[in-house]
Amino acid sequence: MARKKSATARRREGMAGGTPVRALVMPLALSSDQHAMYMEAAKLYNRMWGSIVSWYDAHHTVNAIAAHKALYYNLR
Repeated sequence: MARKKSATARRREGMAGGTPVRALVMPLALSSDQHAMYMEAAKLYNRMWGSIVSWYDAHHTVNAIAAHKALYYNLR
């Protein structure tokens, strides 16, 4: 009896298929205020992920549910 492949397995097979993927890069004309806003958001994002990784490391776990319960309230 054949089991249905998981979504992750199908995605991995699709990535290994050799289908070319292209990206479009376009410059944005941002004012200094807009640039500062995006840089601040990027700094907050990096601090958030740093704290999440530190929590995972300190608790020796990769359990996303436990991490969500422990971290979501303070990081939201």
